[in-house]
Amino acid sequence: MPKPTLIKIRRKTKVPTKNNAKFAYRSDWINVFRIDYIDSMKIFNKLNQYAQIKNNAQFAKFLYDRLGRGIYSGISWTKGREGFRSFIKLELYNDGFQMLPKKLSQDEKELKEKLYDINKMKKKLKETKDINEREEINKEINNINSDLDLDRDMVRMDNLFGKSECSKYMKVLRPTFRFQEYQSYINQPSRGNVKNINKNITTPVSLF
Repeated sequence: MPKPTLIKIRRKTKVPTKNNAKFAYRSDWINVFRIDYIDSMKIFNKLNQYAQIKNNAQFAKFLYDRLGRGIYSGISWTKGREGFRSFIKLELYNDGFQMLPKKLSQDEKELKEKLYDINKMKKKLKETKDINEREEINKEINNINSDLDLDRDMVRMDNLFGKSECSKYMKVLRPTFRFQEYQSYINQPSRGNVKNINKNITTPVSLF
């Protein structure tokens, strides 16, 4: 039996790149949702026979009900195990979802683009004397560096472990990477709370 897990869900978005970087926008992953260890036991049937989510179509609906359309990536931590793992990656639509295969070449491409931006901004930093502008450049460099650290870890974990963690906690319906309809996860009157880590939402999010 799998152990309780902590899951952070991130939404893929585009953010403007400042200071004349090669690209006007860069891809970024924003933390939008969090499932704590105890909450995972309220959600996944493999951890608790009274929990309602048994497959990825139900989990996708669970996320869609709380986060709406978009491309999402989940990373997880498990008690007693060092480091994190890739939990799930999927795109949510109004009428269904699609699991997304890992594309390490794309991840590596984004890493190169971010490295290019950093090198260009460092060069500009050396040429800039205005204090306020230097602060802005340093802030942008630090933001991209934070993304780079996580991106490198994600690529490394994918190479080491390959298979996503979600298959340990729910059934992954086949064909895995084709568009599929959502499935309802509300089967019984169980309730609980999951913390939303979007700073704009401060109230707990009801599970069911």
